[in-house]
Amino acid sequence: KRYAQILELGNIIDKNEIRSVNNLFGVQQNFKKAIRFYEIAADSGDVDCMVKTAQFYEEGRPNVDQNMEKAAHFYRKASEHQSEQSMFKYAVMLNNGIGVHKDVNEAKLLFKKLADKGDEKSMMEYAMIAEKNDNNIQEALFYYIKAASIGQNNSSAYYNSGRMLELLSNKENPPNEEEMKNAAVNYKTAADMGDNNAMFR
Repeated sequence: KRYAQILELGNIIDKNEIRSVNNLFGVQQNFKKAIRFYEIAADSGDVDCMVKTAQFYEEGRPNVDQNMEKAAHFYRKASEHQSEQSMFKYAVMLNNGIGVHKDVNEAKLLFKKLADKGDEKSMMEYAMIAEKNDNNIQEALFYYIKAASIGQNNSSAYYNSGRMLELLSNKENPPNEEEMKNAAVNYKTAADMGDNNAMFR
């Protein structure tokens, strides 16, 4: 009864109860009720519940249809409260136009913010935008190298570092031998990690 009253009145229950409410409706979880509780808490400023609500809508649940627009909405809200997990998710959605109008520039800003905090995945995403959208090879190289330096077996970071070095070298006349040597080192490292593209460079 208490949960029904709260649901109708829109009052906020104890935070821990909200988080576990999807387990409080018997053996069969009632995700439709759960998501309503999470949304109440999210709309009242609970960041953890914003993230949980976004995940529910992103993935879908029994009786809760997948809704990428709502997922983007709650990831955006959580990212505005500095949730780094949500910031990355929202940036991916912006970059690909999933559930939200595509905005590569806004995605780039979010990826860079996370990359500068040390997030390896964001370094890769930001580097790809710098390379493909901005044609900023130096910037892309910097973040590919940074991702390679902190990642564990990130063959893609080494491979792309090699590509950027090769591109920079070929822009010079004659090609820069030192950059080509460094490119070869990065290709070999990526190949040794099993990167198929690097094996054929």
